[in-house]
Amino acid sequence: MKLNLRGKTALVTGGSRGIGSAICRDLAEEGVNIGVNYNRSAVEAERLAGELRDGSGIRAAALKGDLANEQEIINLIAALEAEVGEIDNVVSQAAFLGSTSGHLPYDSSKGAVVSMTRAIAREVAPDGINVNAVAPGMVKTGMVKKLLDAKLEFYLSRIPLKRIAEPEEIASIVTFLASDAASFMTGTTLDATGGLMMR
Repeated sequence: MKLNLRGKTALVTGGSRGIGSAICRDLAEEGVNIGVNYNRSAVEAERLAGELRDGSGIRAAALKGDLANEQEIINLIAALEAEVGEIDNVVSQAAFLGSTSGHLPYDSSKGAVVSMTRAIAREVAPDGINVNAVAPGMVKTGMVKKLLDAKLEFYLSRIPLKRIAEPEEIASIVTFLASDAASFMTGTTLDATGGLMMR
């Protein structure tokens, strides 16, 4: 499959851990230069950026930025372009299914990302820019380890594929969406829930 990603630049938000880290590694294998965004995990981000530079021969930098702060986002993009290169692809993750733990603000924000993906995709399509998102289900990351240890059977009972995703599986989907192989897709949120949603 012709992905044609070599030499492009990606900013991976939350790139120092979990799914973000796997996305960084997968894109780097395709020759993409990486901005590893972090807010508090400086050591992990610096370590990963170093590994990516040494292992793949790409440009990579750890870039601090709190995505809840507009000025920090502006500074983050400026740092990315100065240290790594002009950005080609921003990837978002969103969820359709409300949580069962009473996190209404979180669920609502994810729904907003889905709507925003469609709206921005429509707006920038005439400029040849594609905007897509990924909606992952339960993924084996440090963030959910305690939850999975306590309630693994409950989560497996809800997932038709009867397993929890590996971060690398989500990363492969993101790499596909960032590539020329997905050039005719825009405004899409891909379901990566092991069949939980089946929309």
